Amino acid sequence: MRIPSMKRALAAIAAAATLAAGLIVAPGTALAAEVTPAGPDNKAAGSARIGVLSDTHYYPANYADDNDDFHDYVGGDPKLLEESNAISDKAIDMIIKDHPDYVLVTGDLTKDGEQQAEYDIAQKFKRIETETAKENGGKGTQVFVINGNHDIY
Repeated sequence: MRIPSMKRALAAIAAAATLAAGLIVAPGTALAAEVTPAGPDNKAAGSARIGVLSDTHYYPANYADDNDDFHDYVGGDPKLLEESNAISDKAIDMIIKDHPDYVLVTGDLTKDGEQQAEYDIAQKFKRIETETAKENGGKGTQVFVINGNHDIY
């Protein structure tokens, strides 16, 4: 009996998440790990490359304003809000270059669930899927997202 590919993918992601939980990774850092998913009829299914992206706290650039209130707001938050677009683009570029089979995004994608931020970051993840598919004959990286507490405000 073959395990459907989605179940195998989720098993690989669960294994990578378990591995990633044991590592201390800087927010927004991409990390690729080699894992070997196993199944009842497949003791060594081969490896899967998995990227992990976490805590991007993306904040839309068009929300920024050059006034005292905004600078007070940003100054009281250590999340590099004004730099979040450039930081997330660099992380996406790193992931595309590494071309993992799967990317697991483990929450806190946005600063506080801003609708524009959710849309923007989704487009960035779509870029991972489309650009890696172009480079690999149509088989792109699959991106799986788990929302965090900052994504549901």
